[in-house]
Amino acid sequence: MVVELPSPDTSVRLVSKRNVTTGRVIWCRYKNRRAGCIDDDGKWVDNWFAFEETKLSNYDGTFCIRYPSTNCTLASRTDKKPKIDGILLKDDGSPDNEDQHFSMNFEDMGLESIEYDIKAENKSSEKPAAIAQQDLENASDTEQIQTFT
Repeated sequence: MVVELPSPDTSVRLVSKRNVTTGRVIWCRYKNRRAGCIDDDGKWVDNWFAFEETKLSNYDGTFCIRYPSTNCTLASRTDKKPKIDGILLKDDGSPDNEDQHFSMNFEDMGLESIEYDIKAENKSSEKPAAIAQQDLENASDTEQIQTFT
């Protein structure tokens, strides 16, 4: 399995898993309370973010959650408060500490089916960055089939 980041030009909103039914979204800025959740319809610029591949060699395979409107990245830590924070990027636009680098861990899972509509394919002008990869092997006697339509 390969997880690919959307282009940095693509802005998305992050709805926390716990708040999916309420529609609350995560926001991030550098002043005052620096990160939190709010009831919103996406009208505030600090609700929109981009995934960016980390360019530092010691953080290969990680990404940052950057808020272009506030020049901040979302940070998560367990060793000090606040545990979720907005940290201002350095002048060159790069993150400066490990709190700003995220990766994905995959739980054990089973694959039921894959559906892909070739007609709906959207080609990107640039290749998205791969942030994770998982190879799966069919160790059973059961044939597994992927169908493309």
